[in-house]
Amino acid sequence: MSRKTIIGASVVTLAISLLGGCVNPYTSSYVSAILPSAVTSSAMANKASAQIIESSDLDADISRLKGQGYVLLGQSKFQRTLDFGTSMEFAIANYPARQAKIVGADTVLLRIRKLGETTEAGVESERKVDAYTNDVTYEDYNYAVTFTTYEYLAAFLRRLTSVAPP
Repeated sequence: MSRKTIIGASVVTLAISLLGGCVNPYTSSYVSAILPSAVTSSAMANKASAQIIESSDLDADISRLKGQGYVLLGQSKFQRTLDFGTSMEFAIANYPARQAKIVGADTVLLRIRKLGETTEAGVESERKVDAYTNDVTYEDYNYAVTFTTYEYLAAFLRRLTSVAPP
């Protein structure tokens, strides 16, 4: 396997893990925190797109926003193993915003935590043919690909103007 093939395989692995079969992991791991009848559609503020805020302490930020008139609609939590250091790109590549639109959130708190790394290493041989003599030689290449596992947490919130009676 040539060096190009190794890099190509890593890119394919990355693409598959990023797209996950085109399933939004924020949607597939979403757990609602409220009953749909708890919030009336008239209580929802009209916003075109959700504001995405990085959070280092999700619980504290949720409590702070609740004190400002927000309600927690639900949360998503999942893990992904990626290479090439793409965790942030994955986290904000429209997936949280798409889920926010589905659930009617105007604010998304997002926390990403690195869980660990693993490295795959090996040796590949590349066949070379001398242009003048047609002699065939093999050259060994060492390779290493580092995969990083991240935990993604997102809280979907909505600022309310009124709440439906119980």
